[in-house]
Amino acid sequence: MKLKRKQVMQYLRPILTKKGYVEFKCDGGFFCKKIDDFFYLCMSPNIHRFYDDQFTVDLYLSNVIAMYLLYGDIPLDCSIRPGFLLSEEEKMHRYNSVISDVWWSFFDEEERKDFLEVLLIAESRIPERCPLLREKLEKSEDIKDVRSRIDRIIDIATNETFDHDATYMFIPERKGQTPEKWFYATEYFLTQQNSDAKYLKYAVPDFANQAFCHFVMENLNSPVHV
Repeated sequence: MKLKRKQVMQYLRPILTKKGYVEFKCDGGFFCKKIDDFFYLCMSPNIHRFYDDQFTVDLYLSNVIAMYLLYGDIPLDCSIRPGFLLSEEEKMHRYNSVISDVWWSFFDEEERKDFLEVLLIAESRIPERCPLLREKLEKSEDIKDVRSRIDRIIDIATNETFDHDATYMFIPERKGQTPEKWFYATEYFLTQQNSDAKYLKYAVPDFANQAFCHFVMENLNSPVHV
């Protein structure tokens, strides 16, 4: 039976919500949790390319809410899968193998149980990665640039200082849960820096969604207007 991403999202939703994750529907859907004053941990289902009943999750640890933001000087070790956080002894005990990239059959109850156990182990070991990864992120000019843009877009969107009478050309038809003003604010800001249509077509939705996600995560306990 072919596994669909929606099935994995539905399976993970009650489990991760109880653990304090927030679900976002942009970028195909992912879950996010703020783990300290610097880091967010994002988690997204991944279906195997060749074995269509098998899945895992991709973990993205950074001070930027995203999945797969790994270009330029952004550290590759922001992204990891749960199996890579097991020790060799644990892998031998569970799988009689030292393979790190572990995938699980979704339709096998015992494998889903094993996945959850490994995910809990992996999540518990994330803090060990934080000190060195923070050093790398604080040196990354690309991360600084992304954060700077996100912060500026949040300011424009929340204060509604974009041009309300302008014609906006790069607003996606399907906006998901991100309110429209976030796309206006993003296009207003980005067109001041780069007017290339090919760039704006992809950058406006990406940055609008990222800025909105950051705003939500920073105001979870505040009755603010989004």
